[in-house]
Amino acid sequence: MFNVTRKDMGEQLFFVSQPLAIVAEDLVHWTWKKTRVSKKSGRLAKVVGYVWTFAWFSFSLRFYINGLV
Repeated sequence: MFNVTRKDMGEQLFFVSQPLAIVAEDLVHWTWKKTRVSKKSGRLAKVVGYVWTFAWFSFSLRFYINGLV
């Protein structure tokens, strides 16, 4: 997009924010593994992971989409 418009259309914020989400997810995953609950609830962890992914992309994709609109 930068080559076409010569300005940032929101894609930089979208792509730069992805590593922050990965670090937050890794921190939560590391904390989750330290608890006793993690050994009993594999299905819950999977559901929380799907919800996290959907929520994060719903939040962060608007930066990218606003630039395209």
